[in-house]
Amino acid sequence: MPEITVIVPVYKVEPYLETCVNSILAQTFTDYEILLIDDGSPDSCGEICDAFEKKYPFIKAVHCENGGLSAARNVGITQAKGRYLSFIDSDDFIAPDMLETLYRLITDNQADISACGIMDCFGERKTLRCPAGQTIICDAEKGIRIILAGEKLSVNAVNKLYKKSLFDNIRFPVGKTSEDAFVMIKLFGLAATVAITTDPKYFYIHREDSITTKDYRPSDLAVIEAYEQNFQYIRKAYPSLEQQAEFRWLWSYWYILEKMVFSTKMEYDGDRKKIILFLRKKMGRVLRNPYFSKKRRLVALTLMINWNLYRRITLKQKSYRRKNI
Repeated sequence: MPEITVIVPVYKVEPYLETCVNSILAQTFTDYEILLIDDGSPDSCGEICDAFEKKYPFIKAVHCENGGLSAARNVGITQAKGRYLSFIDSDDFIAPDMLETLYRLITDNQADISACGIMDCFGERKTLRCPAGQTIICDAEKGIRIILAGEKLSVNAVNKLYKKSLFDNIRFPVGKTSEDAFVMIKLFGLAATVAITTDPKYFYIHREDSITTKDYRPSDLAVIEAYEQNFQYIRKAYPSLEQQAEFRWLWSYWYILEKMVFSTKMEYDGDRKKIILFLRKKMGRVLRNPYFSKKRRLVALTLMINWNLYRRITLKQKSYRRKNI
């Protein structure tokens, strides 16, 4: 049995797929299998997966009807033979020593999850999410605290290695966006020990046609559902993190509102009004929560006055739209 199963969901990534798989094949750690989960891709991705399977005995191509990213990952989890699982998006690629780094972290520290840093790639421009060179060994509570802070660690399922047993009763939510946010806090809650390096070993490609960069869609509201679930879970399991969890929950509303501001489509008036009404009702909590910056609180107050004023200020600031919400 392989030590690691690398699960790669594949859908409409023909220009990127070979680069992704070749980066896995170049790993210094070699005790792994690769599951290429063809999620009913209408292009030639399925044939590319089959070609890799024929060439390498440790690669398996699995062809499914289109069910989305979560469904493809869940198929991979079910078929995985490894003791540990790694998820890699098929339009991204990894450093040659990523698996070895994560494996050493998880085994040397008897951890349940290990994680590395991410390099965000916007064409030729590359940006580190946090400074490299830091190593953190911690328990579940501190790991969740780090995720909520969103600096050294994010909710992304990629860039991590997991004990397969963590997924005994957890699967990614089929049919929802922001799928990682639904499961990551729960996975960390099951971990006795988490081992983290901030050295960037995962290269996250930002594409213009990616689902994370498109205009606002009603399905984007799933991020609010995910962070509300996380808030309810954390306030009971880790009361000391309640304000941080509340911040992330409330911030998910601001995230959607800002996505509406930057959207080129204006077919969201009903959802926008509901979000504005919610935030106005929760404005006291926003103003009292120490994790909201003074600048954000001031901008938030403009929403109490007028939506168009808030929109103009937000457009002027060119507020960021992060991929790891």
